[in-house]
Amino acid sequence: MLNRRKYIRFKTSLDAKCFSLNGDPVSDHVQITNMSREGVRFTAKETLTKGDRVSLEVSLPGEEETFPVAAEVTWAVFGNGVCNAGVHFKYIDPTSRFKMLDYAFYSATGSA
Repeated sequence: MLNRRKYIRFKTSLDAKCFSLNGDPVSDHVQITNMSREGVRFTAKETLTKGDRVSLEVSLPGEEETFPVAAEVTWAVFGNGVCNAGVHFKYIDPTSRFKMLDYAFYSATGSA
C-alpha cells in the first residue's frame, strides 16, 4: 500500500476543545489520537464535515496554558456515536507546534 503522508504520525492522547471560527463551541471535549507536523486526528461526539474550519484549544499534561490551533477538516467519518476527523493545521504558533510534537514523540516512543 502506498503511503502518501509527508510526515510521520505519532500516536498520542491529548485533550482539546473544538470551536467554529466564529467562536461557537463545536465540542467541549475532543480526544486527539495522533498527530504529525501538519495536523491531528481526533474523536468527538459531534459531527464535523470536510471543509469545516475549526479552532482547537489543545491541553498538554502538566501545562496550565492551552495551545490555540486553527485548522481545516480534511476528512470526517461518523459512526457508533463518534466522529473521527482529521484536520490540517492552518495556523499554529511554532513554539506550540514544537511542544505538542515533543510531547507526542516522547509519549509514542517511551523516551524521556
